[in-house]
Amino acid sequence: MLITQKVSNEVLPFIKSNINPGSNIILGCSGGADSTALAIIMSNVVSKYYINIQLHYVNHKLRDEKSILKEKEFVSRLAKKLNFSYSYSDISKNEFDNLHDSSLENTARILRYQKLSINAQKFNSNIILLGHTANDSAETILFNIIRGSGLKGIEGIRKITSKKINDNQFKILRPLIDIKKDITEKICTENFINPIFDKSNDDYKYTRNKIRKEIIPGLEDINPKVINALIKLGDIAKIKNSSEEGFVNYFYNNLVS
Repeated sequence: MLITQKVSNEVLPFIKSNINPGSNIILGCSGGADSTALAIIMSNVVSKYYINIQLHYVNHKLRDEKSILKEKEFVSRLAKKLNFSYSYSDISKNEFDNLHDSSLENTARILRYQKLSINAQKFNSNIILLGHTANDSAETILFNIIRGSGLKGIEGIRKITSKKINDNQFKILRPLIDIKKDITEKICTENFINPIFDKSNDDYKYTRNKIRKEIIPGLEDINPKVINALIKLGDIAKIKNSSEEGFVNYFYNNLVS
């Protein structure tokens, strides 16, 4: 349990500084290694700092019913094992069709946030935990560079964001954003839990999969620490953007009446 304990100790101060004791929290869990590892870590955190956690599974209906049922059952069993409550929600075909005016990935992401926020309200919560890792942030930075994004787009994924969803404000926390994906896999192995492998992660029709499976490994041949390099680039963009926003706010407040 060495890795699990180490990461739990690193996450605890972050949780304490952003969540009040006794709060209700929604943890988005797909059954994959990252969200499963986050659930395991939070079960350790809860033993030292009480918060009430519910694992929530969102069914995007993008896979066959057998796979979806397997994932639902896995997350339900995981919640029971960790003494968390469990809930799930389904995205209907109409919801996809009505919103699907961009990429499939982006539509799924927007609807996923909507479902998590709806359930958070039912659970009397305004905080959502997600299992994004450093790899996800690096992939986001590279994805946005390829699209020709500006500085804002290459910030990567922030550890804390405030998001307005369905006219309500939510705090999104990503406690594992500073660790790499291989660590989440080791946490699962260390706790004798086999996470679900999503077959769609091998489907190259999703741009992120091609970045994850082909482009980043190719870049790692040039620089084995390319993930760290991309994260560093994102940190530089955050500092630059924050500085400029500070200047804009200062001059706006002093010059505009």
